[in-house]
Amino acid sequence: MIRQLSVSGTVLQKYVFPPVWIVVAGGFNLLLWFGDRVFAGFGPAPLGMKISSFLLLLAPLIFARGLYRLKRVRMTGDGLLISDFRRQVFVPFAEIASVSPHDKIEPAQPIEVRFRTSTEFGDVITFVPRTRFGFPPRLDPAVDEFRAHVERARTRSMRGWRADCSSS
Repeated sequence: MIRQLSVSGTVLQKYVFPPVWIVVAGGFNLLLWFGDRVFAGFGPAPLGMKISSFLLLLAPLIFARGLYRLKRVRMTGDGLLISDFRRQVFVPFAEIASVSPHDKIEPAQPIEVRFRTSTEFGDVITFVPRTRFGFPPRLDPAVDEFRAHVERARTRSMRGWRADCSSS
């Protein structure tokens, strides 16, 4: 059975939000810089406001690296299906080196997964986990199940490594 670990809005966060932000912030900047010439009721905006509003256009560039790294992650019985919405790779639990610790204060905090060997997406991926709504919001139980699978795979690989060391 395949279970979704990442939020369904990953594609929106990754591909839709940045261009929409640029259009909205760009329109706001145009109004501040040239609104007094286009609309009769506007007076010129203060220079400080114009310059600080320009920083709104930089936000997608600042967050671009983090947004680009977001992946859609689904869990099968023996590994992860990781997708960037163009291609998909399968990574067994045994190939996962670590899963970032999660801050229980903010359940929608991105989770970072590191791999033992590099994949098509590199040796680290990031995904935003699904949450259960309520007060307080909490992680979907599938995320805890994923961590348990990774820990079991790590324990099995350590047993195999110890057996190899003791037989030599």
